[in-house]
Amino acid sequence: MNGEGVLHIVSFTWNDNATAQQIDEIEQSLRNYARRAPGILSFHCGRDIGLVDGNVDFGVAASFPDETAFKAYREHPDHQEIVRAIIPLLARSSGLQMRSSADPSADHREMTS
Repeated sequence: MNGEGVLHIVSFTWNDNATAQQIDEIEQSLRNYARRAPGILSFHCGRDIGLVDGNVDFGVAASFPDETAFKAYREHPDHQEIVRAIIPLLARSSGLQMRSSADPSADHREMTS
């Protein structure tokens, strides 16, 4: 199944100690990493825009051509550094990896950040 695409989705709820500046820095770090990380087909991250009560605070959605590319992204030292910065700011988080088209243009709906 390694030839199928992978859609990686993570959601964060920040703890009460997380500041707006820290969250801005996390968001910028994620965007900077995504621009230079090999194997990412699409990447979106950002704060919840408040359309539905009870949502999480922040999300990441990234698509990869296959499991190998996802694992390389996840295990990269730059990604691990960002994770270490995020952990102390979390009240909770959740993640999901699901199958997707390896070609994002083949998907019916395009995600936006």
